[in-house]
Amino acid sequence: MLSLWLQGRPSRRLAARRRAKPLTDEAARQAALTEAARTALLSLSDRERQTALLAVSGLTNRQIAERLEIAVRTVEFHRAGSMRKLGCHSAAELKAKLALVPEAREAFE
Repeated sequence: MLSLWLQGRPSRRLAARRRAKPLTDEAARQAALTEAARTALLSLSDRERQTALLAVSGLTNRQIAERLEIAVRTVEFHRAGSMRKLGCHSAAELKAKLALVPEAREAFE
């Protein structure tokens, strides 16, 4: 009976490794996405980064303009530039992309 238990043990280890492999692949994929998002975020100018982070925190363009003491049109310009550089087409997409970067996530949580 003990030998049957010992015989089953390696197969359980192998099954555990097979289950763990997709998690490792998923972790690697997530790390690659995070690094790509971080690189994209660093490609933004300081103003583009500020306006993007304030926009995803829920502020309107007018509120962002007041906070940064710039014109609303300038906020629109910087926000459009950041969305273009990050490859986003909506505010929700922008928020999802910035949520991948821990440093950026802190700004709007």
